Amino acid sequence: MSVEKIKTVVEIGSNNGSHTMNFVNEENTFVWCFEPVPILFEQLKEKFKNYNNIKIFNNAISDFNGYSKFGISDPNVGAADYGCSSLNEFSDNIKDKWSNRPDFNFIETIDVEVIRMDKFILENNITEIDYFHCDAQGNDFKILKSFGDKLNIIKSGVVEASCSVSLYKVDNTAESIINFLEENGFKILNRSDIGASSPEIDINFEKI
Repeated sequence: MSVEKIKTVVEIGSNNGSHTMNFVNEENTFVWCFEPVPILFEQLKEKFKNYNNIKIFNNAISDFNGYSKFGISDPNVGAADYGCSSLNEFSDNIKDKWSNRPDFNFIETIDVEVIRMDKFILENNITEIDYFHCDAQGNDFKILKSFGDKLNIIKSGVVEASCSVSLYKVDNTAESIINFLEENGFKILNRSDIGASSPEIDINFEKI
């Protein structure tokens, strides 16, 4: 009797777990989940405590292994829910470039453990990633590069990129990410949606 393959999902930047909930409720799916904001990490552990198809980690992901300062954004303004927390500094004059966003502000800075994806993949014997979901507040491009020679185990995914506004002091532009993905054997699925008028855009891709 054949055993049905387990679908592997890697989610970076789970936040409140809304996407995570969809993933864990898919049949024959296992989720590797990352959320560096401590209070959100604890909430995720509680939310998914009765699920046996998920592992949740408090690491940040980037293109190096070690420790770094991590800014926690204000959860008490608008619908922010810590959503702009990041390893990266906000761009100069960001509130002038992108108005009506009072959450573009760090209320504290913490130390976080940072890991590259290629190291995590080796340590956990991951041989294939069926779906990669990344929303890492300006760090998506660095995270893709952190896969190193393991990038080709991703079958499909989505990352967030900047378009008309760079929210953080880091290269995370749609142009850079698209060029990188295409140079490494991926097809962009929503290229027609990517325009300079949007501050940020999700880039959907799949392996050719």
